[in-house]
Amino acid sequence: MLVFKGILQYLIFPLHTQPCFNYLEYRPEDFPVSKDAAEKTLALPIYPELSTDQMCYVVDIIDKFIKEE
Repeated sequence: MLVFKGILQYLIFPLHTQPCFNYLEYRPEDFPVSKDAAEKTLALPIYPELSTDQMCYVVDIIDKFIKEE
């Protein structure tokens, strides 16, 4: 939804599912709380160059989305 409004969002993956930890041979279901948190987390753009106008735009779009639910 946000990407259609020009807002890049990032997917969150639990640490145990990251390729660098493959050697540990964990399965996604081995850490259900981590998996659940990753599925419910929204990572929004945040960086020093983000202007006040851009921040307000992101907040406004999310506010409108929440009110529609």
